[in-house]
Amino acid sequence: MAGTVLWIAALGIIKMIRSARVTADKVVTLIETRALDSMPVTERESFLLGLAEKMNRMEFEERQKLRMNRSLENLVKSMTEEERLKLFEATLPQGMDELMAALNKMTPEQRKRWVQRGQQELQEVSDRVAAGGEPPGGPVSEEVAQRVTQQGFQSYLENASSETKMDLAPLMEQIQLNLQGLKGP
Repeated sequence: MAGTVLWIAALGIIKMIRSARVTADKVVTLIETRALDSMPVTERESFLLGLAEKMNRMEFEERQKLRMNRSLENLVKSMTEEERLKLFEATLPQGMDELMAALNKMTPEQRKRWVQRGQQELQEVSDRVAAGGEPPGGPVSEEVAQRVTQQGFQSYLENASSETKMDLAPLMEQIQLNLQGLKGP
């Protein structure tokens, strides 16, 4: 009898933990059910802080799914430059650290495929911007671009293993080329 009660309690706890897990789908639902444009400034700030907290609780794979979603891109486009900066500052350090940890766990072959996809995405963005289009999420200020780049390089230098750094070298070169291209001659 006591064993049965213990197992029922354990199953209840497991169910509660799973429902509390933050997924890309849950964040997308949150974004899509709230119209940022119609919120007062204080409510916008509270919403974005809550969103940042949820994003920071996401596992690497879920962050990757969210990054590919148009809902997040549309949200970023509807944000002010100050709001973008605050969201990036609140989520970027955690996201970059998780990225480096995930890359360190990958096999060299997995990292190579990841780097190739990253280079392809960067090239597509570069081509789109060169053709007069906007980058995903819309244009960002020099300050936001600089902070994102700085945080990425800091996490790379501090958290990537030597093998990961070697495997990421081509991607880092592509990032440098894209940054130079965005700044112009």
